[in-house]
Amino acid sequence: MSGQLVPQSSGTGNAAFAQQGTVDWTALSRSSFTFSVEVMSRFSKAGVEMITCAMGQAMASKFNVTPEGQKRVTDAISKLKAYSSYGEVLWFGFGVKHIVRSLCETKQGATCAALGACLRVSYSTEMSAQVLSVLCDRLLPSDGLSPALAQWGALIDVCSGALSPSKFPVLVDGFCRLAFTDCQPHSQYHKATTADALAHALVELSKVSNGSVSSITFEGGYDCGWIAAVAEWLLCLKVKVLTEEGSCLYWKDSSHTNGSAQVIIVFKTHTHDPDIADTKEFKVVNRSFHLPYNGISQLLERSGDREEVFAMGRSSWSTILEDTFGSAFKMLLSSKTIQILARLLLSGTARHYIIVHYDSIYATHPWMGPLSNPAASRERAFFLALANRLPELAPLLDAVEHLEWSAGAVAYSDLAKLRECCVCHNCVHSKRDTTPLLDICLYDLGMTLMNLILILAHIDVDETLQPAPTGLLMLYGHVVRRRNVSGLGRDRFPGSVRLSERENDFDNTYRRTFELFTGLPSPNSVHKLRAASAICHGGICIWLPALENPLYDPTTQMRLRVVSGKVNFRGRLYREIMDIEEDTEGDNSSEIVNSTTRRIAAHGTTRGSTLVVRETLDASRLEAWIELRSGKTSSAFNTYLDHLRVERPRQLPSELRLDMTKLYGTMYDRTVDIGCEVNLGCARSQCLPKADLTTWERPCPRLALLLESNTPPKLSYNYPEAGEWVVVVEDPYHGAPMVRVFRGDFSLLYYLVSLSDMSETAPYLLYFDGCIRCLAYSFAVRKTYEDLKRNIRKIEIHTITENECTLWLAKLTGMLPEEKRVTP
Repeated sequence: MSGQLVPQSSGTGNAAFAQQGTVDWTALSRSSFTFSVEVMSRFSKAGVEMITCAMGQAMASKFNVTPEGQKRVTDAISKLKAYSSYGEVLWFGFGVKHIVRSLCETKQGATCAALGACLRVSYSTEMSAQVLSVLCDRLLPSDGLSPALAQWGALIDVCSGALSPSKFPVLVDGFCRLAFTDCQPHSQYHKATTADALAHALVELSKVSNGSVSSITFEGGYDCGWIAAVAEWLLCLKVKVLTEEGSCLYWKDSSHTNGSAQVIIVFKTHTHDPDIADTKEFKVVNRSFHLPYNGISQLLERSGDREEVFAMGRSSWSTILEDTFGSAFKMLLSSKTIQILARLLLSGTARHYIIVHYDSIYATHPWMGPLSNPAASRERAFFLALANRLPELAPLLDAVEHLEWSAGAVAYSDLAKLRECCVCHNCVHSKRDTTPLLDICLYDLGMTLMNLILILAHIDVDETLQPAPTGLLMLYGHVVRRRNVSGLGRDRFPGSVRLSERENDFDNTYRRTFELFTGLPSPNSVHKLRAASAICHGGICIWLPALENPLYDPTTQMRLRVVSGKVNFRGRLYREIMDIEEDTEGDNSSEIVNSTTRRIAAHGTTRGSTLVVRETLDASRLEAWIELRSGKTSSAFNTYLDHLRVERPRQLPSELRLDMTKLYGTMYDRTVDIGCEVNLGCARSQCLPKADLTTWERPCPRLALLLESNTPPKLSYNYPEAGEWVVVVEDPYHGAPMVRVFRGDFSLLYYLVSLSDMSETAPYLLYFDGCIRCLAYSFAVRKTYEDLKRNIRKIEIHTITENECTLWLAKLTGMLPEEKRVTP
């Protein structure tokens, strides 16, 4: 194969370096290699030197991987996917010519890639690189050629996530779970063993695989679960798992014979055992090895720690909650608490899904559908979507049928009931004659589920990706830590379960998603990437939908894409895509443009968009933005502007740059699904006006009393069409403060976003499925009732399309009468 890396002999006396046994380093250093320039270019662009690849293959040759193991690796690699950006400028995931696919063209290369990917499932890049470095020194001792630690890290980095479609991540978690007791679920985060110890274990495992040792016993902590998974999944060895007392926990003889086990695992996780907790090296006693167990990590309490932790493996979506929280989750679904949980999730996650920056505006949960649908239908849609993503919560579908609760914030009594039912170590302090049975608090668990649902509702995950129980445990720890920091002890409950403003931060969205799917803390660099439209970490790639299609609707723009792999641009792999740094030279638009009306007048509607990508001096970073090209405004709108005597600037750029993080932030912070007022029961068929607007039939009589009758006789658009949006802008530049409601396609919407400065007077972006009249009424009631300080006196609604612009509704003048005010 063209991508195969092989040494070429220069004569009969210069043999190729051995792939089994002892390596002749003198012969290797004098050997020449033949490979295509294309393959060399792939490795170079990935930051991996060819000597690193050669050393990795030579090291992997010490492991005898059976055909069954090779098939498992190739099947996993074949399932890896690649996703293109707008115009196919960028690729996300694992492309057709990814370096991992090149490595897998040889048996040794596939083994090397598999080892790197296996390590990255449970350990950090730094820890995995150290293991490969030590493993290379032990298997291929040499005083000369040896890749640097950074090179091993680069190799680990490109292999990260390659085994996500396989069963290996789930198998790791399954073996680790054998060490748990009934009262000890994934309630603690465990430190990783040392790199030397893990490399030594792999050396001994290689001896069993190639037949030089018949069997071996590993004794130690949870890291032994990873060893067992590698032995069974990759090397196809017979594995037996025992307790400290000798009871068999797992024994699978694939040949259905009475053959003896080749790898025996004995879990010893008691930190008080000096033979385990204080062991720094292996103890060799009749081919039995102790893998040091370093105890419990304090990462949940001290987020700044840099200690190495063991992330265990992954769990399937159908069992993730019970795998993580054990009997505490079962108790939460008991008949005593299931309705409390349903109320908590529905009220805290759906009904009170609040855009926290602007508390007077409410948005619907993405899983509930438009507000114009009946409340019961929306609630059931929420639980159906919830059960589809988290099947363990399917019993809530039956509970919601008998749900009795009143609208409003989650009641103190409901939260108190969770504590009354909880038997964790903290909650039982106030109860007499009660023995603590749980390490997980039901109240904190309920809040964790709310946070998890909010994350899942705003991401689109590749079907091959599975969550990490330790990542979900970190989310639980974050809930506990936030409650402790805020001073809300277990005797105090918040009046509302909405998330804090910080929880909705852009970088926190990235951070929680990475932790959920890697099971490891996200690095500090992720926390600071507020202007990143794509980030790759731990074999996971997250990017904004604007990179895929700048003209997606607002609700789609709010959903992050999550896949395995990295960013590929022109064959080179990158970790980050950033917005371009602000450059205000020669751009005087901020000085000229004072209102959205004037901006549209100056620029008109957008006619096209282009994704622009450029490299930076940082080899791991790209810069990208969207260029929007303006068109012409309609003659009807120009006539209307002349009537208002709006000054139209002449010298403005014909192309505008739209940063994707700004677009995402605008959609996330200001997109609101208002729809029709629930108490009005509005439906499209009932909202069609008659000739005289003052004679509207129910259920919109209140709005009819407030509207003037100077609406044009022919209404071109009664409702938003497919691919349309509505933007509400506070415009203080025409006499008394007023609100303007504009409407158009998504290209115009994002063109407006590029012109907005996101200040307090920037647009509220409303995306809804209801009649425009109820939108105007709903917005007017909220602004006049809840925000009197702004003294908004009237509302104007305009329809802006490519062919026409019509003054759509009459002016809504004056404040609402006292008797007409309705609490939203």
